[in-house]
Amino acid sequence: MKLVQIKYIFILGFTLLSLFSCNDEDISIITAIKVTPSDVQLLINQEFSFEVKGNNSEIITNDATIKVNGVAIENATFSSSNPGEFEAQAFYQDMESEIVNISAVYPSGYIQNVLVEDYTGTWCVNCPRLSWAIELAKQASDKVISVGIHYFDEMEMDGVSDLINEFGIVNYPTGIINRINVWDNVVQNTEAVTNLTGYGAPLGLSIDSSINGTNIDATIEVGFYEDVTTPLKIVVYLTENGLVYDQQNSTEYYGGPGLIVDFEHNDVLRAIYTNYLGENIPTAQTVIDNVYSLSLQKAIPTSVQNNDQLHLIAFVTDANTNEVINVREVKVGEEQELQEL
Repeated sequence: MKLVQIKYIFILGFTLLSLFSCNDEDISIITAIKVTPSDVQLLINQEFSFEVKGNNSEIITNDATIKVNGVAIENATFSSSNPGEFEAQAFYQDMESEIVNISAVYPSGYIQNVLVEDYTGTWCVNCPRLSWAIELAKQASDKVISVGIHYFDEMEMDGVSDLINEFGIVNYPTGIINRINVWDNVVQNTEAVTNLTGYGAPLGLSIDSSINGTNIDATIEVGFYEDVTTPLKIVVYLTENGLVYDQQNSTEYYGGPGLIVDFEHNDVLRAIYTNYLGENIPTAQTVIDNVYSLSLQKAIPTSVQNNDQLHLIAFVTDANTNEVINVREVKVGEEQELQEL
């Protein structure tokens, strides 16, 4: 009888040990790797840094070999004194990452920013996924500017239906990049946004603004590095940060499924201070070395909760396609210079 009990205990212990061992192995095993650059485009002599991560989310940069154009680099960093296109790839054990393309350019033109318009609502259970992806994109690049366009909730702006109808918004959330591309597979595809940032934009913007009583006074300047023959328009948004409302959530983000109590909503669209498709920029102004100026005095909407959390966003679009050519954001009350290189 004792022999049977001992045999049973031995078998049970071996089984549990095997299960735990298998679980540990499943958690730690790496079957694929990915290399991510800090930027996809920098000026000559600026330094790219790289991160290598396994498909189990383990960061293995220090254990991997990174090559740029086939030559191993040290300390996971790379810079070039000459302009050009470069291919970066990581190697770990017997695995190779996909090649990522980076480039070094001469300083010319303007810094290239990118706009993401996030169509969302507090009732939308999948919308936190896009909010999370926007946060990731902004962590990866300081050239990402976002706007939360709320529908059918406490933060809905008067006239939002014009945007929804114009851009054919049916599903929520929907992320529109530079007003022409739908952002798919958002959390795993932040590069769809960050790859559009960089240098060498043909035009750049600056915004100076102040609050005067219940109004905002603003001057937006557009500088031109080259002649632009395409008809252009300029759009100006007012946004507000720090709005606290409960958010429905069925995603794995922000703590997982369930109501998110007192979720902080940022970049919330409060007003459009131009036509939603923009105001025409005279063609006589869109020439090399010229600076076009637009002055506005607009009322602060009564829906605004905190003037200290207000931002202005201005962007220039191709009048034929609505594509955003460049965009800029400023906290109301602050001044900017053109981002000329």
